[in-house]
Amino acid sequence: MLFLENMIYFIIASVLIFGINWKHTLISVVTLPAIAVLAVRLEKKINVAYEKASDQRVLLNRTAQENLSGVRVVKALRREKYEIEKFMKENEKNCRLNIESTLIYSTYHSY
Repeated sequence: MLFLENMIYFIIASVLIFGINWKHTLISVVTLPAIAVLAVRLEKKINVAYEKASDQRVLLNRTAQENLSGVRVVKALRREKYEIEKFMKENEKNCRLNIESTLIYSTYHSY
């Protein structure tokens, strides 16, 4: 339904713009498929990157929650260093995935 509505708006806008300046309208209509392909490609890449980053945030939060809820056990077993390294490892993955998604986004939006 949304696609049909957008197509109607596009056709009406194209007819109106064509009446104003047909040369500019043709240029716009010819470049539109390339823009659509780029938009679809961006959407696929960014969705994958954001999903990976979101999953990593869940792991990071779970690791932090486990450490906070079991802080006495960790201290009793002298595993602070291991748990800190584990958290840092998850945090580095989180940072890398966020940088990756930002780089993908900035490839298409360079401003």
